[in-house]
Amino acid sequence: MEVDTFILYVEQDKNLDITLNSLKCHGFTNITLVKGIVRKENKSKIVYESWKRFLNENKNKFDKDILLCEDDVILMVKKDKLQSKIKQDKINAVFYQKLLKNKDEMYQVGAQGIYIPHNKIEGFIDQLNKDNPIHFDRWLGRLDDIHYPCKPKEWGIEIPGSTKLWTDSYSGIRM
Repeated sequence: MEVDTFILYVEQDKNLDITLNSLKCHGFTNITLVKGIVRKENKSKIVYESWKRFLNENKNKFDKDILLCEDDVILMVKKDKLQSKIKQDKINAVFYQKLLKNKDEMYQVGAQGIYIPHNKIEGFIDQLNKDNPIHFDRWLGRLDDIHYPCKPKEWGIEIPGSTKLWTDSYSGIRM
């Protein structure tokens, strides 16, 4: 089964190269780079707003399942295995670092990969448009139809030191 994969990035750097090569080595072939929004204020909402902009601009072009990735993940699962474990009636969190629970809310930290079956894309975009922008990880945890088909760090790990690079890039400072 084919899947279109999109990588959100700020700058083309070694992290992006690592993620891109990792995807290719694990069987992902239809890969498109998505330039994220860059600004100094409201940095915690940038991933949410970048995906919202991209998905709305392309919503009539999706004809298969999609995988949304950030540019700081190293995959540890083959595409075929990943696709055999996802639920077609859910949004699937496939690369994340840990799960946290805050009162009645469960959310993932380090949400570097979200697999969206084709039949869920329109509803996902509608929900992005309806809700107010917040940190993307927290927003995903609020979805009624989120599914965690793997354990944290089982299918993908964060590139060491990449969080600081993202934060500095968003601030307009390059380390």
